[in-house]
Amino acid sequence: MASLEQAVSAPMCTRVLADSGARVIKIGNPNGGDFVRYDDAVNGLAAHLCIARAELSQRRPRVIGLEIGGYGPGGPLSHQRAYDALAQAESGAQNTADAAGIDNARYNRPSEVLTPSQLAARNRWRQIDIPAGPIPSLLPPSVISGYQPPMGAVPGLRQHTDSVLAELGMTSADIAALHVQGVAGPVCR
Repeated sequence: MASLEQAVSAPMCTRVLADSGARVIKIGNPNGGDFVRYDDAVNGLAAHLCIARAELSQRRPRVIGLEIGGYGPGGPLSHQRAYDALAQAESGAQNTADAAGIDNARYNRPSEVLTPSQLAARNRWRQIDIPAGPIPSLLPPSVISGYQPPMGAVPGLRQHTDSVLAELGMTSADIAALHVQGVAGPVCR
């Protein structure tokens, strides 16, 4: 699976697929780091790169394309980024809940997110390895009775770039040229 992705939904999906055994190749920004494999792409990137589902199915019928967008395909917002806070604000859900006296939670500070008692009580935290050492990570949100999802190590940004390019048939000289041209950035440590 090759993935050009942004924050939250697609990285979460590819993480679950990788932990379930899929081989996921994340294609990211060659110029530098990011948070959670984030780049500046918006919905419609696949079409811009001529790899949208319709084009892929014509050229490679066995390839399955998937695009995730917060506002769905079509309409005036289809090319906009969508995040939970935006959806709550745009829908008025938070305002409606407040006005109706419905219980809702305050926003947590980042330091408070790392020690939420509800998640600890449900045994949702696991240690995973990253290049800098072990960090706490949450299990995937779905719970399937009798199934414990695997939580594998997370590779460093661009850690496997050279080996993936070599598997695609590129020589060491080809790969070195991609690094010099800035197409394949340096491994972040």
